[in-house]
Amino acid sequence: MKIAIIILSLLNGGYMLADGIYVLVNGKYIGPAKPGPWANVFQFFKVDVFKLVRYLLCSA
Repeated sequence: MKIAIIILSLLNGGYMLADGIYVLVNGKYIGPAKPGPWANVFQFFKVDVFKLVRYLLCSA
């Protein structure tokens, strides 16, 4: 069971890393042109979700 959790965690983390690098290079996320419903909250406050990655990297 522990090995399955570790493998799933590595796959999830690897995808998140790849998606973050992809958005930094190409300016859009992997998948549909508009991100999921979470982006509506940021758009309500006039925050560009594609520039959010750079902000989070700088504040980390």
